[in-house]
Amino acid sequence: MSFKNLVKPIMEELIISMEFLRRDLNVGFSGGERRKIEILQLKLLEPKYIFLDEIDSGLDVDAFKSVVKMMAKLNHENNSFIIITHIFDILKHIPVDQVYVLEKGKIIKEGTQELIKKIKKEGFTDIAKT
Repeated sequence: MSFKNLVKPIMEELIISMEFLRRDLNVGFSGGERRKIEILQLKLLEPKYIFLDEIDSGLDVDAFKSVVKMMAKLNHENNSFIIITHIFDILKHIPVDQVYVLEKGKIIKEGTQELIKKIKKEGFTDIAKT
């Protein structure tokens, strides 16, 4: 199978134009385009452990939906994720086993999805105090 045939269905699902194959990687890409290309690379490389730092940053509504959909597929392929985010919307679409809150590089709180709910309600400042 050619590279184009391999990548085309993934690009279509992520709503990425095939024209991107002619461009240098990430040169002149918007934040959302970069994020979608990151997910494309993950799908092609099939890693077991996935580390995503603010993958939801710079995504418009449509890009967010396509990225989340692909992440859900990756999750069903028994991958493990470490996701850094300040916005919790992405976590509604992916099962969360463990949550850590970091401050200045140190874990200050750990928990389950209940901790996410608490942070949404009380904010990070109050969480750090408890």
